[in-house]
Amino acid sequence: MQADFEEIMVKKEVSYDEIRQLSSQRLEKYDGKSLIEKYALYMGMVQILELEMKQIIYSQLDYKSEGQLEKLEKMTLGGAVKILDKKLRVRPDLIKLLENTKDNRNDMAHSFLVDTMISKSLGFSVESIEVRQLEKYIRELENVILFWEWCVKHDALLP
Repeated sequence: MQADFEEIMVKKEVSYDEIRQLSSQRLEKYDGKSLIEKYALYMGMVQILELEMKQIIYSQLDYKSEGQLEKLEKMTLGGAVKILDKKLRVRPDLIKLLENTKDNRNDMAHSFLVDTMISKSLGFSVESIEVRQLEKYIRELENVILFWEWCVKHDALLP
């Protein structure tokens, strides 16, 4: 029996089993996808999280000038995490998860495809270390997004 996302997300306290159900549901979108599709979906999901972070920054810091909006638009994921941490004082546990997400995304953006293609050209299995790393990062990202969404829904971004 699948858990209803909204039904669980409105709860102030969520059980371990409910979190596992929601996490499993979030991962279903990766099922049956090729390596490149999973990579693209992962990178897209990071972009969506980054956009949601920037929306919080925009609403909380009352950006009005065109220059401020341009700066926010060009801001990197790492820059957004720093503002959430230093200026908005978002809860430290979430900041740590977002910093880890930034590091994972950077690893994927800067080395994953090249490393995978090199491994493949050398005859290594598609189930190489890089592929397993991507799958680990996907699970971590989807759980961070789940936690982020719960915090936003419950106005719990601040400690």
